[in-house]
Amino acid sequence: MIKLCYKEYEYKITLGACKYFYEQTGKDLQHSLLLYIEACDTSRDMANISRLRLFHGLLSASDASYLFYSVIKQVGGGASLEEIQDAMHRVSWMPTESEDGLCEPWPLIMLGLATDANTYFSEIAKKKVAS
Repeated sequence: MIKLCYKEYEYKITLGACKYFYEQTGKDLQHSLLLYIEACDTSRDMANISRLRLFHGLLSASDASYLFYSVIKQVGGGASLEEIQDAMHRVSWMPTESEDGLCEPWPLIMLGLATDANTYFSEIAKKKVAS
């Protein structure tokens, strides 16, 4: 689930999502998510504020909104691009103390999505090897 501004969205990373994201931004969806995994790994010794600033700089808010929208629309969630953009604008810009994770800064949500995608693609690779 992608949790933005007190709303949860189901999503699916598909070839269609990758194509749509590329058509809208000229960027590769999987590569964009890998940037977050790499940044998380290489910034472990940084202060939290520095890490968050680093994550903010990996994708523009516009490109990030298209990434979220491209994977959410694959399950027919009915969320518009404008709703996603509004949710990204309204969430906290600093991590919160909230335990529900529903109002975290969008770069942290993107990092969570990247981590989930990494698990998903790793499982697909294992299934192909086992076949």
